[in-house]
Amino acid sequence: MAAANAGDELTLLALFKEDATLTSDGGGVVPAARKVVHGRARIARLFLVLARKLRGRLTQTILPINGEPGLVSFLDGAPFSATSFETDGTSILAVYNVLNPEKLKGIGQLGGKFKADLASSATP
Repeated sequence: MAAANAGDELTLLALFKEDATLTSDGGGVVPAARKVVHGRARIARLFLVLARKLRGRLTQTILPINGEPGLVSFLDGAPFSATSFETDGTSILAVYNVLNPEKLKGIGQLGGKFKADLASSATP
């Protein structure tokens, strides 16, 4: 996300496979991509637009999501999204982004450490 915040499209493009996908789950409650976003250029553009639109209001941290490292975003201090990634060890193949507030209720602080347990997230 540092690349998106810096407006660095080339670095963002380098992170993803050409045919990468992004799947969002807003649960019909919050705005989210209704269809799967296909291709690294479209995914990079989406991240760049969001970074510009939410500049200064969004903070992110790496937390376990369903047992794997993921990215949890907070908008004005409140849970905004939980993002998990599928990789081939070199590039990102797929991004799964949960924005549905009902599913984000599992994000909290436990014993001074954050954890994210998501109920039936967008991940396969």
